[in-house]
Amino acid sequence: MKRHARDIAPLFDPFFYLDRLDRPEEAIANPLLHYVLAGWRDGVSPHPLFAPDYYLSRRGGAAGDPLLDFRREGAARDIDPHPLFDMAFYRERWLGGDKTVDPLEHYLEIGGRRRHDPSPRFDTAAFLERFGLGDEVEVPLLAFLVSPQYHEFALFPGFDAGLYRYQVEVERGQRL
Repeated sequence: MKRHARDIAPLFDPFFYLDRLDRPEEAIANPLLHYVLAGWRDGVSPHPLFAPDYYLSRRGGAAGDPLLDFRREGAARDIDPHPLFDMAFYRERWLGGDKTVDPLEHYLEIGGRRRHDPSPRFDTAAFLERFGLGDEVEVPLLAFLVSPQYHEFALFPGFDAGLYRYQVEVERGQRL
């Protein structure tokens, strides 16, 4: 259990996780432990850029915790963790194809601040310009995902933000 928690900790966001729980009071003492013991089984997302159902659909299924699977195998195989983060695109464009670096971790730690596009479906410069954002936003895609005031932003020409919200929130019963 300790190894499991240690392996997923870099991509675990306790505040995001608690916000996704139906009964967050059950996990307040130790959100990471709660996720390891129960949260992943319930399909609760541990991070804004990790969508368990999406990852599993791309992976073709996996036994156990999808985030642990991503950390141990999926990242190296460029299996996308979220619809707006393209592992292969990011690896080729920003890491020169380097297979020793996890593209998602790189984006969260370095690439977001350098204003790297995380996929061809998210134009970082256009997003920042549209909302007049500058240095106060460290990781633009995270800002987009966790801040409802940005959810009407057309990610790319022809993208219908309203339809996307409807599909995610109404049809799938998930929150952006």
